[in-house]
Amino acid sequence: INAVRKSGFSDKIHIITEVPENDLPALYSLSDISLFPSFYEGFGFPPLESMACGVPVIAGANSSLVEIVKDAGLLVDPYRVDDLVRAIRSIVNDEVLAKSLRAKGLARTVDFNWATTAKETLRVLESV
Repeated sequence: INAVRKSGFSDKIHIITEVPENDLPALYSLSDISLFPSFYEGFGFPPLESMACGVPVIAGANSSLVEIVKDAGLLVDPYRVDDLVRAIRSIVNDEVLAKSLRAKGLARTVDFNWATTAKETLRVLESV
C-alpha cells in the first residue's frame, strides 16, 4: 500500500479491501482490467466474476486459474512483475485484444453455473 501511495499513479489506483456482495458487479463493471496475480487458488471466483461483467482478466498462470480463465484472459507468472506489466500494457494499448478478451470472458462464464456444477458433482459421486 505504501508503494502505491508513493507512486505517480496513486490517484488512479484504488485498493479496496471489503465490498458488499451486491456491489461487486458494479465495481467490476467500472474496471478496465481485472488483475488477479494470485500465487495459488482453490477456485478463483474474482476472475470468473470479472469475466461475467465483461472485464478483461489477467491472472496467475497456476492452480485452478489456468482452467478457469483458459484463453479468455491473459495468464502470467505472478512472480514476474515484467510479465504483469507486459500484460497490462497489452490490454491498455490494444483495443482489439481488450474487446476480444471481453467477449471470450463472457462466453467462458457460460461453462460455470450451479446446474452444471450439480450435474458434474452427481456424475463424480455416482462413478465412485
